[in-house]
Amino acid sequence: MTKDLSCKWLLGLLLSFVLIASQAARADDVFNSNFANGTFDTLGWRTPAGPPVHWQIYDYLKDHPGLKISPGPVAKFGATPKDFKDNELLVRKFPALANPASLTLTFDAGWGWGAAGQGSDAFNVMLLDDDGNGYVFSVHRTKATWAAQWGKVVKYAMPEKTNWSPAEIDASQPSIMDNGSLQTFTIKRDANGAWQFSGEKWTGATPFAFTEPAVSTSTFSQVVLVGSANFDDLAFNHIHLEATTTP
Repeated sequence: MTKDLSCKWLLGLLLSFVLIASQAARADDVFNSNFANGTFDTLGWRTPAGPPVHWQIYDYLKDHPGLKISPGPVAKFGATPKDFKDNELLVRKFPALANPASLTLTFDAGWGWGAAGQGSDAFNVMLLDDDGNGYVFSVHRTKATWAAQWGKVVKYAMPEKTNWSPAEIDASQPSIMDNGSLQTFTIKRDANGAWQFSGEKWTGATPFAFTEPAVSTSTFSQVVLVGSANFDDLAFNHIHLEATTTP
């Protein structure tokens, strides 16, 4: 083999390896929901008990035309009465991902009303397997170690105890009605059970990183928005899940 042919052969082999590696590492879209483009039903979102009761697709501009910054149509869980106790879950199922090499969930979230630092306000998002087991990620709009939390979920039930950030995070956030719109949040997991949880406007100990002490859930097939007791409307949109699977 001549020197020129040898170089071309090696270059071709190298390019083949690069192409294979890039394909193996590519993250594929699992689903991408924009509530401006359909109904809960057409976008694949359900509640376990039937049609949503408190959840609705809502555009704040409809009733508040003077709003300067609008998130557009969102999935809204309205403010609840004081005696509201039962969470209403909004679920998006997808083909099971068994211990993916990487998993990234991004979503926009915020509150309809209330002060930017109203710590009693919180939203919760779950990543679960077919049986409703997995993890929940919680955000309180405040500046504290408990502003960001995670916990283990068993049979869709919110845990009694959650894990707080080891250091202070400022997760305060103006409401939609105060022209704060929504903020993008990101949850990442690798194949070893190492997680990162962050908000685009958080300051302090961000991202909130942790590794599961014992990986008990490594297959995921559901994203769940938790409609829980709140004062100020919970709002979500642009929910995007992507994953890299091992070839």
